Amino acid sequence: MLATLAAGLRDNSRIKIKLSGARAATDTLLLASIADALNFLAWAKTKAAQTGKNRPKSFLNAFTEVPQTHDEVTGYRTPKDFKAAWQRLGGEANGN
Repeated sequence: MLATLAAGLRDNSRIKIKLSGARAATDTLLLASIADALNFLAWAKTKAAQTGKNRPKSFLNAFTEVPQTHDEVTGYRTPKDFKAAWQRLGGEANGN
């Protein structure tokens, strides 16, 4: 019954987007693509474009890139070990 209900949802519903594996709705991706093209055309008419500097960042990439995960996980045996590591990283002694 749940599958039947989900099949009747609109294509931009959160459930359908999640089931399809997309990171955003199709209309959002299309709008991001249009904004990227417009930004590129405006940038292409600048002096910075002649040297390839300050190219605008892509909105579409923000929606489609897979976020990077940190592979390195650090664990601590005691709260004292954690506090020592926190202080080495520049944290305050009280943990804030």
